[in-house]
Amino acid sequence: LYWCYEDVDALRENYEGLKKYAYYLKKWANGGLCKKGIGDWLPPTGDVMRAYAEPPEGPEVVESAYHIRILERMAQIAAALGKEEDAKEFAQERQRLIDLFNHTYFDEEKGYYRKKEYPQFRQAGNVLPIAFGIATEEMGKRVLEHLLQDLKRKDYHTDMGVFTSMYLPVVLTERGYHQLAYRVVTAKGYPGLDYMRRQGASTISESWEYDGCRSCCHYALGAVENWIITYLAGVHQLKPGYEQVKINPNLPDGMDYIHYALETVRGTIDVKCCRK
Repeated sequence: LYWCYEDVDALRENYEGLKKYAYYLKKWANGGLCKKGIGDWLPPTGDVMRAYAEPPEGPEVVESAYHIRILERMAQIAAALGKEEDAKEFAQERQRLIDLFNHTYFDEEKGYYRKKEYPQFRQAGNVLPIAFGIATEEMGKRVLEHLLQDLKRKDYHTDMGVFTSMYLPVVLTERGYHQLAYRVVTAKGYPGLDYMRRQGASTISESWEYDGCRSCCHYALGAVENWIITYLAGVHQLKPGYEQVKINPNLPDGMDYIHYALETVRGTIDVKCCRK
């Protein structure tokens, strides 16, 4: 509400509850990182008829990354409300947990994030630290090398679930691999949006395993639309309520045209871009 409509009242009315929740997480985690939860729910299982699986690596890395993300958002909300001391407190707590996260999960020898009991590379636990600004520049470079290798091994398919897959193309584009991001989003077959389309879907399901899925109209995997709007259509929102917007469409090879229109509180944004 605040970012799209500049509705400060929505932040003000809910701030105390949000603040209590952030403090609760710290108490629940005994001052450390939150490690319990369902993690990256519903990654592709490899079996198109079997979904509803927790990630094989467990929830720890993803839950911890989102704990840090919550503190980032709390610092931003506090700043928007003019609560400078709170904003400073949340920013400091975020940095403390970033240091703890990197110490706990980054494997210096392997060059990627993992929990000790699970040595294999997993996309979810390595994309989020880059997307959330947790990884240092050097860590990010090393992680990206492994991510590119893993995508190649998987024929440019994701193995991420509902809480993380939307960040994969964003990270790739922002790191200079926009063409590859497009290839991942449009990857043929399972798992992917193309697989759902081939099953006759007109909406995006909750899980990559479309057949017999619990919900055939679910937002999470469809959150890739943020990449489509921001990095294909090129609508970069810079301030709340679309007070300031940068338009920079970017058509990858294989895509010749895009048209995107959005009604905002400050009028219509209408982007048309074609390759000549």
